[in-house]
Amino acid sequence: VLFRSLKAMVRRIIPVLFLVAFLAVGAVPADTTNPQLSLGQVLSEALDDERKARATYEAVVAKFGDVRPFSNIVMAEQRHEEHLLPLFERYDLAVPDDRWAPEKIELPGSVGEACRLAVEAEKSNLAMYDALLASVTQDDVRGTLEMLRARSHERHLPAFERCASRTGRGGGRGEGRGGMGFCGGAGDCAGGDCGFCSRSN
Repeated sequence: VLFRSLKAMVRRIIPVLFLVAFLAVGAVPADTTNPQLSLGQVLSEALDDERKARATYEAVVAKFGDVRPFSNIVMAEQRHEEHLLPLFERYDLAVPDDRWAPEKIELPGSVGEACRLAVEAEKSNLAMYDALLASVTQDDVRGTLEMLRARSHERHLPAFERCASRTGRGGGRGEGRGGMGFCGGAGDCAGGDCGFCSRSN
């Protein structure tokens, strides 16, 4: 009787074991290739990138004079930082130290090359915001990051692309230190040719 009872129990257990094994094999492992960032990490990375851009563009102005669009976008990058800082206070997060200083930035030998590097920097900024937004659930933080991304995409990137295009064609305007920049003279901006100079938010 005992043997028959054990045999019956085994017959009931075996299908259960097969089911457990099947589910274990077919289970989808957790995605660890794109771990979610904490809010502090998101805001710190965004702030660091905006500070880097501001310091870099300040360095360009210090080396080459009041060249545009750098001189305008420097102020815009400062405003970007000011948009981010209240979020640290709102969520009781420590503001990281600013590790960027204009005098420590290595620059190329011409404004034209600086513009081309700025194009790549703005594209990297857009990619950074795309990645950071994937970790954000707070509406106010998402709204701020989306706004900063839009301004880089719609204003800063086109300005630097125009700058790179003009200097790439061999034009000499703005290469000196006279402060005229690419759009300093009225003739340069006739017909809105340099309308990007005023777009810096």
